[in-house]
Amino acid sequence: MECTGYQWILSGRGAKIGFGAAEVFKQFPALQTITLEFVDLKFKAKGVDGRGKMKQVELPRLYLKMTIDRKEIEKFQVNNEVLKKKLRQDIKTCLSIGHKLNMIREINL
Repeated sequence: MECTGYQWILSGRGAKIGFGAAEVFKQFPALQTITLEFVDLKFKAKGVDGRGKMKQVELPRLYLKMTIDRKEIEKFQVNNEVLKKKLRQDIKTCLSIGHKLNMIREINL
């Protein structure tokens, strides 16, 4: 899961979903940080009026949270295609690349 977070932040998810944080920072110059969160949503029915009316409530469980700032991404400028291949090469390589980043990480497995 941690490796997937690095892949999404650094190289994005593709043409339709984006090309990573560097591209987002380029498109939005005022933006200073990006936070990526992986959550599992469970749904629960909750009574709202005591007469049988129910409301569906989302119960998020945070698995992974990564926050990176513009300055850190700017230090990490490389060819996106080369980076994408390295991040998807194997987990050890992906984690070694990701651990070089100075970012806030929260992992709850």
